Amino acid sequence: MLIDSIWDWNPWWEKSESISGFVGHPREELSQLITSLDDSKVTIISGVRRAGKTTLMYQMIAYLLESGVNPINILFLGLEDPAFVEHDLTTLITEYRKEHTPKGKIYLFLDEIQSKDDWERIIRKEIDTRKESKVIISGSSSTLLSGKHSAILTGRNLTYLIYPLSFKSFLSFMGEQISTVNLRGRSAERVSGLLRRYLDIGGFPEIVLQDEVHRRATLNQYFNDIIYRDIIHLQSANPRKVYTLASYLLLNVGNTITLSSLRRALGLSYDAIRDYLHYLEQARLFYFAKEFTFSPKPVPAKVGKMKVYCTDIGMARAVHGRHSRDYGRFAENAVYLKLLTEGLAPGFFRGRKEIDFVAVTPDNIVFLVNVTMTDKIPKREFDGINEFIEKYPRSQTESIILTEGLYDEVSGIKLMPLWKWLISELEL
Repeated sequence: MLIDSIWDWNPWWEKSESISGFVGHPREELSQLITSLDDSKVTIISGVRRAGKTTLMYQMIAYLLESGVNPINILFLGLEDPAFVEHDLTTLITEYRKEHTPKGKIYLFLDEIQSKDDWERIIRKEIDTRKESKVIISGSSSTLLSGKHSAILTGRNLTYLIYPLSFKSFLSFMGEQISTVNLRGRSAERVSGLLRRYLDIGGFPEIVLQDEVHRRATLNQYFNDIIYRDIIHLQSANPRKVYTLASYLLLNVGNTITLSSLRRALGLSYDAIRDYLHYLEQARLFYFAKEFTFSPKPVPAKVGKMKVYCTDIGMARAVHGRHSRDYGRFAENAVYLKLLTEGLAPGFFRGRKEIDFVAVTPDNIVFLVNVTMTDKIPKREFDGINEFIEKYPRSQTESIILTEGLYDEVSGIKLMPLWKWLISELEL
């Protein structure tokens, strides 16, 4: 029976302490999500598959139970469960209400909402007609935040983007209790060594805690699940073409691509490449940094340069094997994700020399970042920054070169170890 499957997803209805088996390791994002529980708006938790969205929902449930909320007033549904495939969202929620007829405020946790048709209209009706309902949804696609979904829930949602673990969270998962202040000597060496490990295995929570034997197989399965469930299944895309493009991009993390270069390398049409890049970005598997410009005039799609970054560098290593010990590109990927999670939209600068990242802060400060995994800083790292400053003398800039272990300042350009920068708060 349908209600039996719903019970299976909600063991706290029988024994509230059973939630302890689901909560996992605390995440730094949890405090904000808990605050959202007091708001009547829909809480949307969006991010790449396996980044920890479901665990965060369980942690929110644990908080509610500890706060004295009646267990039957909390419903959790994993909407990709085969038992729910033939039933729409309204039917599932109605079955729950028929079973318990809960009184007062109820909390509806709906995991992987994109698997249900017309979910946005059903949720809109729920929150408009039942003021006692608090709805929390998760999804693995950026479409939760755009198009018709966004229009229907405009002004009625609080959205939180969840990424694989940052380096700071990675250290916490590894049991490292660190302070960003005056970390020197052996402690600094240990954290620097753990950065190499982070760049090897990535930040998917389950992977960080998993043994070496199964790690590569699990990451390959993640890759396949994202491609199949969030692209091929949802978009009816050509499996061979999607896998071909995604595999090529994983091999080229940190490199520059264009639609033309992809067409030459893979033999796919411009339309197919453009569509599949969009799908891969929607699934939050890849991000594409564009060449920075102050000009509002768009670059033609066929010639515009982009740099490829992956949501998790461990996946790139797993899918292609340990194909490279080039930590420079992987370090660059980590920096891109850090800037992204801070709410910035980093691009890159290419003149006579290059800058890895250029991002404009909310205060209109142009943040210039170069990344090098050495303490013998090549002259080109300074030259790119100086060229940008000369080209845009009216811009207020802050410049930093991220090194292996060097602290210094040269002609107004800060030098800082990458590990230190990754665990520090950005001053934007």
